[in-house]
Order: sequence, then C-alpha cells, then structure tokens
Amino acid sequence: ISQPYSMITVHHLEKSQSFRIVWLLEELGMEYELKVYQRQPDTMLAPPEYKKLSPLGTSPTIVDGDTTLCESNAIIDYIMDLTTTTTTAESSSSTDLRPDASS
Repeated sequence: ISQPYSMITVHHLEKSQSFRIVWLLEELGMEYELKVYQRQPDTMLAPPEYKKLSPLGTSPTIVDGDTTLCESNAIIDYIMDLTTTTTTAESSSSTDLRPDASS
C-alpha cells in the first residue's frame, strides 16, 4: 500500500483491545509506530501519560498527523478509508451478498 497518510502511531495499553488495530495494520501491510503503556499496578487503570491522549483511559488510541481517534470501530473505519486500493475495491465489489441484491 502506498502511504497517503502520515505515520500512524498506535498507543497500546496493555491488556486491551489495541491488538485489533495492530492486527489490521499488519494485515494491510501498513507502516505504523507502536507505543506501549503499562497499566498502573495498584488500579489497573491507564497511566497519566496515556490519559493525555484518551482522557477516559480507553484503548486503542491512534494518532495520524493532527487526527487522534480513541475507539476501535472508528479507528478501523478510518484506516479502511485510508486504504482505498484496487485490492480492497476488487474484493468488496466482486460479490454482493445483500439479500435484496437480485431485485
């Protein structure tokens, strides 16, 4: 995939759903930077430096240039919008699986 985006940084909080975003970026062959944060041992909450990105301490969080997103579905949609390549276009348009597609 050509890189029409700045380097995406994935802010990964241990024991979280951030692995979904890392997996997606790996599958798409996209370059990214991974920053790993450890939870606070006494509370298992996100550390203060992570809460600067995501005030609620939710994970995953990505930063792409001036864009910061903090919810897996929004992040997945964002990444998929960045990757409008022939490969994804062909695979999504080759078969229409909607029940009303024949009408």
